[in-house]
Amino acid sequence: MKTATHHLHSLIHSLSSEEKRHFKIFASHHIFGGGNKYTRLFDTIQSQKIYNEAALKLKFGHNPGSSKFKVMKIYLTEIVLKSLGFFHSEKTVRNVLSLQLQKIEVLFNKAQYELCGKLISKALILAQIHEYFLIQIDILQWKIRLLQTKSASGVQKGELSEASLKLKDALSKEENLLLCQGFWNVLNMKISEKGWQWRNGSEIENEYKPLITHEVFTTESCTLSIKAKILRSVTLSAYHYLAGDLKSHKKENMILFRIFTAHPQMKISEMEYYILCLDNIVYNFLRRGVYREVDRCIALFNTLQPQSVFLNCKIAVSTHLPRLIILNSSKQTKAAIDLIPDIAKLLHKFKSSISKRDVLYFYYNFSCAYFKAGKYKESLVCLSEILNDPEAMMLPDISANTRLLNLLVHYELGNFDLLPYLLRSTFRFLMQNNRMYQFEKIALTFIRKLTEVPVSSVSHLLTDLHKELMSLANANSYEKYAMEYCGFMEWLSGKIKQ
Repeated sequence: MKTATHHLHSLIHSLSSEEKRHFKIFASHHIFGGGNKYTRLFDTIQSQKIYNEAALKLKFGHNPGSSKFKVMKIYLTEIVLKSLGFFHSEKTVRNVLSLQLQKIEVLFNKAQYELCGKLISKALILAQIHEYFLIQIDILQWKIRLLQTKSASGVQKGELSEASLKLKDALSKEENLLLCQGFWNVLNMKISEKGWQWRNGSEIENEYKPLITHEVFTTESCTLSIKAKILRSVTLSAYHYLAGDLKSHKKENMILFRIFTAHPQMKISEMEYYILCLDNIVYNFLRRGVYREVDRCIALFNTLQPQSVFLNCKIAVSTHLPRLIILNSSKQTKAAIDLIPDIAKLLHKFKSSISKRDVLYFYYNFSCAYFKAGKYKESLVCLSEILNDPEAMMLPDISANTRLLNLLVHYELGNFDLLPYLLRSTFRFLMQNNRMYQFEKIALTFIRKLTEVPVSSVSHLLTDLHKELMSLANANSYEKYAMEYCGFMEWLSGKIKQ
């Protein structure tokens, strides 16, 4: 027996109150003959917290095996989507341009050439300002058709030649933009596979450096549009961060920020990349411990007016996760724990749109806050959310940190019989994922010794470890960040005082 699909239920529950109100008005004007039946179905599905198709069929008088209810759902889905289309038709520049293209086609087919020409000129200016090259190409093709139609009336050949050159220019810029997009897509895929952890020298040299040797990265003039320059800087910024070069990472992000400042229209049409730009600046500050500057960047997020759930979700993550990290890193444990309920509400609100990586990062930071507060059971609950999630295995940066913290939590809970197994499992995972850095080696060796030495020797073990880690932290900023972020050094200092 086929499982009932819940897509319509999910769609209806994703609508805002304004969108629902618009649907009711739209439906009253566009559904004839049994229209009330569809609005009643809409209301009934909206009232269901969990989708129950059997109850819906019973209420609307359809047999369990009837296909009529399926047809009814399909029709209602189409009406909801059409309503959303009308509601958002002028919400974004792309939607406005798409609507103008429809009007241009209608006017051309009605032989209303003068009005069609005026609309073409207006649409072309808007498409050029926001660098929608594919739409420019469509508009210019309509312009060429219009000029060719009017050629019998003595139109100047210069206009046709100018339109053809603009079409060629738009094609070149779109091709150049796709090239830059392709490089960013490849790098972004690598980030999706391994997270934002810093890569070792051989990885950078063999896997990442070849991506940025293309002329669009070595010579800025080879990027032919503002959007291409944005993608160039986004790619270079990510490369420098993965290489552990925070100075170059900061420099590239400031270049990117200046591009958006000089071309504010791009903050609207390319808001996703503007959010990423601010994100990069924030995490550069976090890596360098410059926390006072983070609030200024977060304030910039709050000036944005996103028109999609996706972008709203990104902004919510970008404003909450850094705050939690700062509170964890600056030993404001109580404030971090007080923030967790608000973030939990946010995760529920955006559960259908937030990325799994972001959810897991939040849970890892929850576990760090609880661990630092000595709430080891609560910390273990959060760690279990990560360890039991299959997708976490695809994010070695989160999984590696989680496994190390998991060892300390089990030690504090007195689960000594589990530690040998967990040590072997963690060692195997770190080796298989090339995550066995110096801090990880020292931490695993220390935890193994903790399970072997008598209680009287623990104090010496703690003191020796503290000296070794302090020496490592002074020599390597990456290792220092890794050991401080999860609260390892804070935990160690507390143990020595005890």
